[in-house]
Amino acid sequence: MSGETSHIGRYRLLGVLGRGGMGTVHLAEDAAGQRVAVKVINPELSQHEQFRMRFRREADAAQRVRRFCTAAVIEAALDGGQLYVVTEYVPGPNLDEAVSQSGPCAAPASTRWPSAWPPRSPPSTPPGSCTATSSRRTCCCRPSAPA
Repeated sequence: MSGETSHIGRYRLLGVLGRGGMGTVHLAEDAAGQRVAVKVINPELSQHEQFRMRFRREADAAQRVRRFCTAAVIEAALDGGQLYVVTEYVPGPNLDEAVSQSGPCAAPASTRWPSAWPPRSPPSTPPGSCTATSSRRTCCCRPSAPA
């Protein structure tokens, strides 16, 4: 990360896993060296109260999802100037790499997806359908997130 050490909360940022309209997902680690994925919300979105309420609902819902369904939520900063969610880090290719390597899959082959994959698959994909598979036979299924 350009030679500087950056932190979000108690996590040291190691690199960027992906970027999207909502924010940036970083590979990070805690003081014990445990690797995690930290989704940091763009500052311009954090200023809007409606967005903050939606983000809180989504973070609360993600914490209730069974652990075998997705990466476990470890921590969420839902107040203050910097909004972020910390999840377990699941190594694997990003979605573009997985589709390039293996093409789309016909049916769900796994319930956990790598941290680098975006939270949603392309809009043309129906919710719950599998959009990619990696060489380890895992896939990403488009979740139905609250609007």
